[in-house]
Amino acid sequence: MTTTVLPTASANWLLPFASTLIAMFALQLSNLGFSPLLPSIQQEFGMSYTQLGFFTGLYGLLAMLLSVPAGISAKRFGEKHVLGIGLLGVAAGSVLLGEASSFGSAIAFRGLTIFGYRFAFVSVLIAIALTAPPSLRGRTMGVLGATSALASVVGAPLGGMLVGEFGWRIAILGYAAMALVGATVFWLFYRSTSDDPVRAGAETVHGAGSQNTFHSPII
Repeated sequence: MTTTVLPTASANWLLPFASTLIAMFALQLSNLGFSPLLPSIQQEFGMSYTQLGFFTGLYGLLAMLLSVPAGISAKRFGEKHVLGIGLLGVAAGSVLLGEASSFGSAIAFRGLTIFGYRFAFVSVLIAIALTAPPSLRGRTMGVLGATSALASVVGAPLGGMLVGEFGWRIAILGYAAMALVGATVFWLFYRSTSDDPVRAGAETVHGAGSQNTFHSPII
């Protein structure tokens, strides 16, 4: 006996999946497109190469410290809330960095931006895993990677163009605006998946010690 449940289910995940891709694009645009701004920022604050190395390496340091707390927060508060707030953190940090008056304040505001970025990035991976059907999860992760690569292709030339025309302080506001757009789209169109079979299956596997934990999309 045939059923219409599968076509309906297959259609329901497309909108939240697309909104997650848009959030990922906005997120990566602000991060991967940041490099063209660095020479102007170095000159603005008279950074030595050591200071510039710390300013750029701050991303890696905070990524190591924040990735696990980001995952725990997404589990505790939900990926929708953490990703949305993370993107708002990226926007706020970018705006404040555009107003920085010293190397110390630039480091602090860059840290805020990365803080929001890392929490949002981990939540994007969780959101993709929880929206895509299990049979398509590998391919959708590939689409997510392609979206990240596209953001790099678009973000770096865009940043170079903006900093050349308006200076780095205005250019970084463009990234802040993109993060706000991504947060808005994601918040409006991403639906909660707390009742989805995918999440239910993840919780079942998590509680069953005899099964492979890595079958869980959360992992």
